[in-house]
Amino acid sequence: MLNGITTTKNRITVYQVLKGRCNVFVVQNKKACILVDTSVSKYWNELADALDNFVHQGCIFTGLVITHSHFDHVINAHLAKQKYKMKLYIREEESEFLCKGYSSDIRGTNAVLRRITSVFQKQIQFFCRYKAVEPDISVSEDKFSLDSLGINAYLLHTPGHSTGSMSIIIDDEIAIVGDTMLGTSPERLYPPFAADPKLLFKSWGKLINTNCRLFMPSHGRACTRETLVEQYSKYN
Repeated sequence: MLNGITTTKNRITVYQVLKGRCNVFVVQNKKACILVDTSVSKYWNELADALDNFVHQGCIFTGLVITHSHFDHVINAHLAKQKYKMKLYIREEESEFLCKGYSSDIRGTNAVLRRITSVFQKQIQFFCRYKAVEPDISVSEDKFSLDSLGINAYLLHTPGHSTGSMSIIIDDEIAIVGDTMLGTSPERLYPPFAADPKLLFKSWGKLINTNCRLFMPSHGRACTRETLVEQYSKYN
C-alpha cells in the first residue's frame, strides 16, 4: 500500500498520490476511495498507476471531487471518470466551465499579477483549455455530505480563489483545500491568484471554524491549524 499521509481517529486515511504541478489526493475508508483533483496530462500515467494500486487491493473509487475548474486540477478528469467509473462532483458555479473545457477566471493577488491576468485574460483562457467533461453532481449547498460515498466527509464552499472553489472536510480533522491556500512557505499561505481576496479570507475563517487540525493544499505542503489561525489574523 502507498504510504498514507495521515489518518483520522476513525481510520480514514488521506494519501497524496501526486505532487508537482498539482497535488492529488485519495481519501480511503476501508474499501471506499475518493479521488480529489487530477493534475495535468503529463502525470496521467503516474496517476493511473497509483489508482490501479488501490483497485488491485480491492478498493472501489466511489467519487471524484474537483476542487475548482482550473486546468491544472481537471485536465485528467475525463480519463479518470471513464476508466474508474467515478461520479464527478464540482460546485455548480464551476460546472459550466467544466462542461465547456475552460478555466474560470484566473486573477493575480499582487499588482504585477493583477495587471498581467487582466490584460492577458483571454490568452490565458485560450491556453488553459482542456477536454470538457460532464459532472454527475453540481453541488449547491454550502455543506454537502459525502456519506453516500462511504466516507465521513463533506464538501464546504470556500470561494475566493475562484467563485466555486470548495474544500473537503474529512472526519472534521483534515481538510483538503485546493487553492484556497498555498503550502510552499509556512510564513505565507496567501495564494498568488484569487478572483476575490476578501472572499478568500472569509473562507479561511470558515475553515478555522471546523475542527480540522491539518489543511492540505494543492500546491506545496500541508499546514497546521495554528499556522492558519496566525496567517488569518494578519488579514483580519
